[in-house]
Amino acid sequence: MERVYDLHFELSNEDRLNILNLLKERPEKLTQISKEVNITNQQCIRHLNRMMETGLVTKTIEGPYRLTPFGGLSLKLNQGFSFVAKNRDYFLTHTLEKLPDKFIARIGELDDSWLTPDVMVSIGEFESIIRDAEVFIKVIIDQRTPSVRPLIARAVERGVEIRSLSLIKREYYGVAQRDLNKEDELVILQSFKDEQAVTGDLDDSGVFLYMSEKAVFVGFPLEDGKSDYIGFSSTDEKAISLCIDMFEHYWGQAYIVPSHEMVERSIIYLEREGLDLR
Repeated sequence: MERVYDLHFELSNEDRLNILNLLKERPEKLTQISKEVNITNQQCIRHLNRMMETGLVTKTIEGPYRLTPFGGLSLKLNQGFSFVAKNRDYFLTHTLEKLPDKFIARIGELDDSWLTPDVMVSIGEFESIIRDAEVFIKVIIDQRTPSVRPLIARAVERGVEIRSLSLIKREYYGVAQRDLNKEDELVILQSFKDEQAVTGDLDDSGVFLYMSEKAVFVGFPLEDGKSDYIGFSSTDEKAISLCIDMFEHYWGQAYIVPSHEMVERSIIYLEREGLDLR
């Protein structure tokens, strides 16, 4: 464990982290490192010597310093700690307990995301993702968001492939009649028939998300398992890749609803809301 303590100590210093991030981009000589990190040469050489002793950094024969493979790996793994620490207040109330360890290990891939301050901003992110999608939309939800229905219909008309997962235990939230449009609902019903839109039932999930090939919104449940739909938005390729992999993981666990059954469910839902599709 001594090596673990040493590693955490080295990564706990802001100047040393700045040096490591600089060397991640390219090998560099002492004078340039100290200049870019804004510390004296004496301070810089002291940090470099410490990190060489720990194995994070080495000095080449030509003179520049560079990361070792161990240093590069440590820096990548530290992204997860950095992301969680930066969003400490969020993770005081939201849990990753149900998320598989393989995705928790990649949580640093969300480091270039930004936290939505409230649910209305989050809904705006959902709408933007759907509006801009050209290839696919993938969602994991625990309740319907009526405001996105017209946008889903337009996405269907553009030929966007839609895959959605819904929690079986989700609560029912009635919607006002004005939120439903007959023409839009007929477009969505047809997409179920054509299997352009496919839905799965999921027992449980460690994540809630809306995503397209361009952007993602991802949130994590509260301790009671429900979502307050506050989470993280990103257009970064690493975040999109992570969310695709999380979606596919849960898609593999879901009951994929046959098209005829999905049409029947939708008709029952719409009739309950007072919308006559005849």
